[in-house]
Amino acid sequence: MQLLLDHLTSLIVAGVLILGLQVTQSRSQHADMERVASHSVKAKTLVFGQWVENDILDIGANFGTNMYRFEDPETDADGNMTEWLFYSDSTRADGWRTRVFKRWRLVPRGKAEFVDGDYDVFRVERDSAVVDYNPDGSAPTASSLAAADWTLSYSSIETVSFFIIDLLDRTGETPLTPEGETDVYAVDYIRVRFGVVPEHHLQVQQDVNRSYHVRELYWSKTLKVRPYWVPPPSQS
Repeated sequence: MQLLLDHLTSLIVAGVLILGLQVTQSRSQHADMERVASHSVKAKTLVFGQWVENDILDIGANFGTNMYRFEDPETDADGNMTEWLFYSDSTRADGWRTRVFKRWRLVPRGKAEFVDGDYDVFRVERDSAVVDYNPDGSAPTASSLAAADWTLSYSSIETVSFFIIDLLDRTGETPLTPEGETDVYAVDYIRVRFGVVPEHHLQVQQDVNRSYHVRELYWSKTLKVRPYWVPPPSQS
């Protein structure tokens, strides 16, 4: 009997050790997966953020003192930009001027499951159109463009959780016209904020009655747009 009890004790101890090793290995594998997914989404977020920054800094290039460089972004009920149109100019090799139209569009790409519910995720797409100036020297307008003139030139990561654009003046407020609309002529800064969740969600179940938890990364930047203003001289 004592021999049986000794073996039973050994089996229990061995079982506990094996179970502990399996749990440790599982957690280690999950941690490795989390590191890989986290690194991937961070890298893609930085690339996306750099693309956004470059586009904004190019707004109004070669415009001189022309203040009309972009439209007021269209937004949805949550404040997300749904479409935004902006411009810059360039010169061809033969010396003729061209207008470069760019637009950002927010394209739904499904849902991400958070602890407090399901939320839409998006992809931001950029379309470009390069059109020659009119023979009389006037610039072409966006309304004159046909659907075939637009070419998809960039697509972001497909799990953007929100994408918000704020048009600001020097005081950090959105300038308004007397009619209460955004005064795009008085905008000095553009602030962009967006969130991104991993493309391959690491869904860690809290318990059987709760939803999964998904981590979210945030990016925000405020950029000066052309034409660059000169601060007024200080009074001595």
